[in-house]
Amino acid sequence: MAADGVEWRAERLPGLLVLTSGDLGPSQAAGLVYPQDLGAQLAAHLAASGGGPLLDACAAPGGKALLAADLLGGAVVALERSPRRLRTLRELARRWGGRGLQVVGGDAARPPLRGGFATVLLDAPCS
Repeated sequence: MAADGVEWRAERLPGLLVLTSGDLGPSQAAGLVYPQDLGAQLAAHLAASGGGPLLDACAAPGGKALLAADLLGGAVVALERSPRRLRTLRELARRWGGRGLQVVGGDAARPPLRGGFATVLLDAPCS
């Protein structure tokens, strides 16, 4: 990112970099960074602190689910009911690498899943 003129500062939250100048476009297109506000990052960190498996019940576009999967080393299911938003989520997971992230199409009111979860993340206003 430095080669693209991007400058940042690290914060106390693991993995949190605050942009101070530059354009993240090239780094974001390459899948190196995913811009996300502090509130979204805090939600993902709190959800991941409960351990896995974790269900992000309204997951698109996928930033919190991907961060939680990174923090947990996997064991995250990202559920999304909108076909359009599901495509966006799948594309982001593909670009980011999404290790340990399972993307599932379905409605959180009637999830097409078996088994239990240690934590459920439901960011309804985001949906």
